[in-house]
Amino acid sequence: MIISMDDAAAIVHTRKQNEGLAESPESVFFRNQDMQLLRQFFSAALSPFEFKVLAGFLFGETYRQTATRLCSSQKAVDNALRRVRRKLKTAMLSTVFSA
Repeated sequence: MIISMDDAAAIVHTRKQNEGLAESPESVFFRNQDMQLLRQFFSAALSPFEFKVLAGFLFGETYRQTATRLCSSQKAVDNALRRVRRKLKTAMLSTVFSA
């Protein structure tokens, strides 16, 4: 199962509605802006495999579940998640120091 960024945003939005948390028009606007920026970053910085591993991690999958879903080893999932963390850290640091 591959989850797109739009699907992820819809899941979060649905959960907030189910919990009775109404979103203001401003928060919807900024959430959409944030999702667009994240989508751009992910498409530029992460490989398709790294993106799929990250999606599994964000939705609470174990390494074993992610490895099974992607027909890969747990070690490959672990390595991909380490690369994702390193890339995100590098991107965040470069953003902080360039501001």
